[in-house]
Amino acid sequence: MKTVLIVEDDLVNARVFSKILMKRGGMAVKHTENVEEVMEIAKAGDADIILMDVSLAHSVYQGQSVDGIKITQILKSDPATANLPIILVTAHAMAGDRET
Repeated sequence: MKTVLIVEDDLVNARVFSKILMKRGGMAVKHTENVEEVMEIAKAGDADIILMDVSLAHSVYQGQSVDGIKITQILKSDPATANLPIILVTAHAMAGDRET
């Protein structure tokens, strides 16, 4: 069974993703918004794919405020996690959001 790590700070969104992935996709699901935990799970190989919220409101890593894009960049720059597939998700649908 494949495991999806959902990195999401909105509990309602996380529950919706989880329900769909478990019931329709037959996948195991882990959820966290804690960046340290994301890094541990990714480095341990405990997730097959990550769904990453682009705009995490309260995430901090090594004393720095980070969003989903920055976390993705950190994971992709580390050879141990560079090949882990990451899908960025967002509710931002305004003009200019895609470019950002």
